[in-house]
Amino acid sequence: MKNSSIKFLVAFTSLLLITPCAHAAPTNEQLYLMILDLKKEVLESKTREKDLHANLDKANAELGNAKKQLGELPKTELILTAVKQLDEIKKVEEPKIPNTKEGFSISAGALYVMPVTRGISASSIYTNYPAIVPINSYLIDDRKISYGPGFQVSADYQAKNNLDYAIKFKHFESTSNFSFQYSDTYTNLADNLSYTVNYNVLDLEIGKLLTLSENTSLRISGGLRSAIMNEKTIMNSSGWTNPNTYYATSYNYNADSKTNFWGIGPRITADPTWKPFSNNFRVFGSVASSFLMGQQNASYGDDYITMSARKDSFVTMLEAGSGLGYTIKTNSADIDLKTGYQLEHWIVTDQTNNLIFRGYHGAYGVVAIKY
Repeated sequence: MKNSSIKFLVAFTSLLLITPCAHAAPTNEQLYLMILDLKKEVLESKTREKDLHANLDKANAELGNAKKQLGELPKTELILTAVKQLDEIKKVEEPKIPNTKEGFSISAGALYVMPVTRGISASSIYTNYPAIVPINSYLIDDRKISYGPGFQVSADYQAKNNLDYAIKFKHFESTSNFSFQYSDTYTNLADNLSYTVNYNVLDLEIGKLLTLSENTSLRISGGLRSAIMNEKTIMNSSGWTNPNTYYATSYNYNADSKTNFWGIGPRITADPTWKPFSNNFRVFGSVASSFLMGQQNASYGDDYITMSARKDSFVTMLEAGSGLGYTIKTNSADIDLKTGYQLEHWIVTDQTNNLIFRGYHGAYGVVAIKY
C-alpha cells in the first residue's frame, strides 16, 4: 500500500513539473482521468496483496495441521512400520548360512563297513562233483561277510564366493572266512575259504554351496575319482571219496585267486543340509555317482595250474548316505563333529568280469577342524 501511494505522488508531481515546460497545461478533464487510472492501479495492487496474505495463511494452517497429526501418531506404530520395512528388505536379500567362512579345514574319521559281493556258489568250485553239492549252496555268502575297519581323511579350502576345493582319501580292509562241508556214504569233503578286500579311493572335488533358505543349503560338486581295489581268495579242500566198498581215494586241493582293479573317471555329488533348530546342529545327506575306466588284472593258481589275465574294465559307482552333525565354535577354530551311514554299489559293465566285490555299506564318524 505504501508503494502505491509513493508511485501516485511521483507520477502526479512529474506531470505537474514537466507538462508546463513541454506543452500546454492539461485540462481538468485530462487530470481527472489520470487520477482515476492511478486509483484503479492502487486498488488492484491492494487486491493482489490481500490474495497473497490469504494463500500464506492457508499454507500456515495446513502446515500446523500436519505437525499436529504427526505429533499424535503413536511411537509404537512408527516402530512397527520400520520393522515391517526391514523384514521386506530381508526377504529380498539372500539369506546367509553360518559356518561358511573362508579358511582351511582338515578332517579324519573312522569307518566300520561290510563289503558286498556277487557270491561264489559251491557248484562252481565242485565242477567234477555236481551231484554232491546241495542246491543254492554258497562258499561266499553276503550273509556271512565280516565287517572291517577303515579310515577317511580330507583337506579342503572354503573360498569367500562359496566355492570350495577338496581332496579326500578313503581306505578299508575286510577278511571273511567261510566253510563248506558235505558227507555221505561215499564222499566226505570239507572246504575252508578266506576272502579279503582292500579298498582305496582318492577324490578331487570343486564344490559350490547354494543357499535354498535360511536353514537349508545344497552343496554340489564335480571332480575326479581314482580307485584301487584288491581282492584275494584262498581255498583249501580236503576229504576222501569211496565210489565202491573196495577202493577209497583221498582228496586234497589248494587254490588261490587274486583280482586287482584300478580306474579313474569323473564324479559328481549333491549334499543337502538342513538346520531344523537354526543353530549349529544339522541333518545332512549325500548322493554321488562316479564312472571309472580302468583295468582288471586277475591271477589264479592251484596244485596243478597257474594262469593270469588282463582286460579293460568299466565300473559305475552309485553312493548314498545320511547323518547328523554339530559344530563347536571357539575363538581360534571351529570343531565339526558328524556321524552317519553310507553305502556304495558297483555296477560292472563287463559281464565276464572276475570281480567278486560289489560295494560296501556301514557307519562312520568324522572330526574336522576349520581354521
